[in-house]
Order: sequence, then structure tokens, then C-alpha cells
Amino acid sequence: MALGYWNKILGVDLTNREITEEEIDDDTYRLFVGGAGIGAKILWLLFNEPERIPEPDTATQYIFDQGHLVGELAKRLFPDGVDIPTDDFIGNTRATGAK
Repeated sequence: MALGYWNKILGVDLTNREITEEEIDDDTYRLFVGGAGIGAKILWLLFNEPERIPEPDTATQYIFDQGHLVGELAKRLFPDGVDIPTDDFIGNTRATGAK
């Protein structure tokens, strides 16, 4: 079954300049709507099996940190918005009603 991007998830380690590939079996694609729900699988892992998610390398963490800068700008542009602190992301997300 040719679904997703050649039936693989590509992992990119920018610090060590390494690329890893994870083959995705047909059942996983069927379960996660033809590959479109793979992000949902990663989110599920975050809540249920976080030990399976590797720590980001330095370069990847730098990219994530840019998101915090965007968040600070968004707070200034939308001062009445809802701020979910990142110190306990999962706990704070659950407090908003997410399961």
C-alpha cells in the first residue's frame, strides 16, 4: 500500500547531521487515516508513552525555541488570548479539557 510519504517517517538530527527512517506498516496507515493522522499518533505517545519520544538535539531545540519567541509576539498582538504555560505542558493542556 503506497500511502504517506513512501511509507516512512523521516527523523532529522541537525546537530549530528544524521537522518533516520522508520518504516510504517499498512496497519498503522489504516489506523491513522492514510498517514494524515501520524501527528495524532505522536501526540498520543506524548501523553501515554513519552519515553518513546527522543529528546531533541541542540539544533532542533533551537528551532523549537523560536516558537517561544513567536508566542511572546502573539501575546502582544492578542492580549486577550488564552496563555497555556509551558512549564507543565501536558498538565496545562489537560486543564483546558484536552484528553
